[in-house]
Amino acid sequence: TNPTFPGVPVPPSFNESGSSWVELNWLRDYPEYHNGGAPVIGARVLMRPSDHHDWTAEHVYGYAAPDPAAPKDRIIRFHETPQELLDHGYVARVDDLQPETGYKFAVILTNEVGPSHRSRSSFEMRTSLSEIIEGIWVALALGGTFILVAIYGLSWAGAPRIDALYVDNESEEEAGNSLLRTAPKTGTSVPVTIRPANAAPENEASRPDGTGLSTIGHKVVSSFSSFLSEAGAPRKMLMGLCCFCFVACVAAALEVLFCQYVRTTDPFLPGNAKYLYSLIAILCSGACTWAISSSFAAWQSRECDHARRCIVAAAVIVWGTMLSSMVTVMGWTSAKLSPDTALWAQTLSSICLLGGVLGVLLESVVLVLRTHGQPTTTVALPDIGISNWITERL
Repeated sequence: TNPTFPGVPVPPSFNESGSSWVELNWLRDYPEYHNGGAPVIGARVLMRPSDHHDWTAEHVYGYAAPDPAAPKDRIIRFHETPQELLDHGYVARVDDLQPETGYKFAVILTNEVGPSHRSRSSFEMRTSLSEIIEGIWVALALGGTFILVAIYGLSWAGAPRIDALYVDNESEEEAGNSLLRTAPKTGTSVPVTIRPANAAPENEASRPDGTGLSTIGHKVVSSFSSFLSEAGAPRKMLMGLCCFCFVACVAAALEVLFCQYVRTTDPFLPGNAKYLYSLIAILCSGACTWAISSSFAAWQSRECDHARRCIVAAAVIVWGTMLSSMVTVMGWTSAKLSPDTALWAQTLSSICLLGGVLGVLLESVVLVLRTHGQPTTTVALPDIGISNWITERL
């Protein structure tokens, strides 16, 4: 049969968008039904802002001629290359749009015979957040995550050795730079054993004082056994585990909802929720700054255990700041995220939440090891004023 004009296309539907572009399609289950029996070689996509009633622009794709009936004084025409018409003429990408703005579209198809009638108007399609806003958010999130990882790693590197904590041996602790050693008296010196240069290296596992790596496991088991033998310790541990599991499950559920929200094409928040999330974002930002500053001050004071616990708390607060700030921005602008920024938001928030959860578990174990079997005399840390006051009250 001879080809005819294409049938009336279906209204365009949304694929995805960025800050300055929208990708739309007018696919049917059977595309050959409305192509007139000949391949689609061009398309004209009419566009208007959602609050306008008249078409304001026309994007011409491929070999489609502009509509001669369209008024030339109020429609801006953009001529696109044939490569911009995707999926055999049923998908197109419209560029040069404004960020955080809603648009409506209609399409006219063209085959070798001529153009079709214009489709009905589509539903509103919105561009994503401005690239500047997205870039600032990603930069702050990356910077905060890097600071947390750096201070946490430095706090572990400067912390007392695990094995030195369980041996009341002043020389061993001094060699390990332990903060838990007894301060030597004035005028006294710590005896140092001098080995010949040609002597064989000492095997760490065979040290007579029992501080080798082979004995650490026994000391850990002994510390936990001592902890569990205390009155009410199993009940406290069970209650702590139950509270931890409940909070972790709630946080995981919030993370799943957040990941779904940043992928939605039509973000919406009621008026009261916008103000609530804005307040939460402001409070979380202040708490995050305080926690990171306190951890840095504790690390400077060589309170490495306290610095790590501050960082764990800061990781959870940063996670809450990420969620509340992004939801606030999307709610106020009613604009979605670009695909790349949505992926960054999901990845960074998941890393902070996972780091906070694992950090709570790890620091709980370290706390038990530190408080059972350690020496009774400790060195008083130097008073450094406001930084020490902050770290003591976190």
